[in-house]
This record gives sequence, structure tokens and C-alpha cells, in this order.
Amino acid sequence: MHRHFQNMARLKVQNKNTKAHHEEKKRRQREAMRRLRESRRQDPEKYEEDKRKERERYYRRKEAGQI
Repeated sequence: MHRHFQNMARLKVQNKNTKAHHEEKKRRQREAMRRLRESRRQDPEKYEEDKRKERERYYRRKEAGQI
């Protein structure tokens, strides 16, 4: 009986490492980020701050030759 529970625990760990689990985690993260950005768009000050940061990031990447 004890060995059976060890095997079940091992299977649970293996299932967490599957590609499907990884894709599901990425999907949840994308949805959370989408909700965060939507809420920040509703506030004009935060939206302008986000645009400023994105422009700075763009110019840094452009100067580094990544774009």
C-alpha cells in the first residue's frame, strides 16, 4: 500500500511537467497580463506611463541592434 502512494505522488509530479500543463500555465499568465493592461488603460496617468516605458524600451532595443 505504501509503495502505491509513492507511485501516485510520482505521477502527479510527472503530470505537472507535461507540455499541456506548461501551455495551460502560459495561457493563464497571458490572460492575467491582458486583464492588467486593460485595467491600466482605464487610468490615463498609468496608461501614459506605460507608453513612456514602452518607448524607452523600444529605443534601448533599437540602439542595441535587437530590432
